[in-house]
Amino acid sequence: MTGRFTLGRVLILAGAVLAILVVVPRLRSRSALEQEAGQSFIYFGHLQFWKPTDLEAALQQQDILPVLSNQLINMSKIAWRKHRFVQLSFLLAAVGGGFVFLAGLAA
Repeated sequence: MTGRFTLGRVLILAGAVLAILVVVPRLRSRSALEQEAGQSFIYFGHLQFWKPTDLEAALQQQDILPVLSNQLINMSKIAWRKHRFVQLSFLLAAVGGGFVFLAGLAA
């Protein structure tokens, strides 16, 4: 019983850790964002370094499609990884719950 119960608890805990990783914000260092801000005006981390008038001018003068395309790809990679963490957390929690249940039946 102890082995199944312990394994079940470990799997449930691992699932919980993955679930936490899904909701933890992915923020980069302030200095890195500040260095990139001049070339990017989609991500809020970059926008914090812009002045409203400069941003307005950039949006009017620059082709936003390359910047938007880059940001969409970056966001999709982050979303994909987080969705995989959700899938794994559900699986680990279910399997862990099964082991805890079996341990309870054996007791």
